[in-house]
Amino acid sequence: MADAPVPFSHAPGGGVPFALPTGVGHLLAAAGDTGGAISVVELVIRAGEGPGLHVHGRDHEIWYVLDGDFRFRLDDDVVARSTGGFVFGPRGVPHTFRNDGGTDGRLLVVSTPSGLEEFFLDWTAAGEPEGLEALAASARLAGVEFVGPPLGPLTADERTT
Repeated sequence: MADAPVPFSHAPGGGVPFALPTGVGHLLAAAGDTGGAISVVELVIRAGEGPGLHVHGRDHEIWYVLDGDFRFRLDDDVVARSTGGFVFGPRGVPHTFRNDGGTDGRLLVVSTPSGLEEFFLDWTAAGEPEGLEALAASARLAGVEFVGPPLGPLTADERTT
């Protein structure tokens, strides 16, 4: 059983930095901080970027849009959420997101139970290796499997609806 959590905080810009193929992040709360209850990360996603379609086998995931314009695909549904928007993705549901804005966008991501941070920290510690297999290997440590491509740019039809 995990140790009981104790109160903690971070100043702005605090936490453990990590790299992403689509931007950068900061780990704000990890398994060891929360007694295994939750992981919290802030992601800065470059314009036009987002991960491939993937499934979490262990955790539920929550996204809160801190800044920007994002699209989220949850199974077959696609929703657009801007600053202040909220999205919940239960474990086992294929999902992805894309920063559709013209500048970097920021997401606060909460996963429960904790463990998602293993993916980000492992990939960063490995030196941000090139190639999908290296990324997939790090993802598997956190119970994440990539199952499809990222969301593409908005189509003309999507921009008018």
